[in-house]
Amino acid sequence: MAPPRRLLASSAARLLLLGLVLLVAGVTVLGVSLDKPLFFWMQRETALLPAAFWSAWSVLGLGLSAALLAALFADETMAPVATMLWSLLLGGLVLQAFKHVWPMPRPLAVLPAEAVHVIGAQLRAGSLPSGHSAMIAALGCALARAAWPRARALVPVIALLAALGCIARVAVGAHWPSDVLVGAAVGVLSVAAGDAIDARWSLRAWLATANGMRLFAIVQLVAAVVLLGTRTGYPLALPIQWLLGVASIVSAVLRWRTGARAAAAGRAA
Repeated sequence: MAPPRRLLASSAARLLLLGLVLLVAGVTVLGVSLDKPLFFWMQRETALLPAAFWSAWSVLGLGLSAALLAALFADETMAPVATMLWSLLLGGLVLQAFKHVWPMPRPLAVLPAEAVHVIGAQLRAGSLPSGHSAMIAALGCALARAAWPRARALVPVIALLAALGCIARVAVGAHWPSDVLVGAAVGVLSVAAGDAIDARWSLRAWLATANGMRLFAIVQLVAAVVLLGTRTGYPLALPIQWLLGVASIVSAVLRWRTGARAAAAGRAA
């Protein structure tokens, strides 16, 4: 059943407000030169947790991982999957435009190497905004919205986990705090924009059909195999990467079977 218009309107308003708050915060941190002190403070505090923890969050923040996670937690409405697909398209375009029009150096390119605690890949270019933060923020919005009607108590937990995914990009030394804030803003606003487009051309409605489920099952299977073969730059996160890949393969097979049964029932009706 489609959600009521008033619920969609209030959700869009909250997303726009959150996205604008994050964007203003990111621009402010960048504008008043708070990036370096915040970066050093966050690096010091996050070093209390193991490197494997932050590596895992960096892998889960990949666009491919975020889409597979949305598929794992999607019910028959496929709403989180549609949200992430729109965010990958819209947010991805914005992220690439930012990085090409306004290229910014990463911490490792500005600070002395011994001053930066790097976990995993040593990155130096394309800092603003953080693509990982955008995808993990979009995933957080998608999962929180799906949980709201049935398990509202999970929403703060989802928000905390999404925040950890964003913080991980500073913890591994890949991004400035302003990158993370602007990236999260892009992710949230891409969800709002995707909702507006989906209201006219409903991707989630099509994905919930028998043909939609079967086609997405194939896409999910291919994406899972690609993830298993991807060198993410975070070897400490390999167990999480493989766990997500294998779970996604199982999920794809089950989704194909569900779609096939739905198609058979439709032909028999």
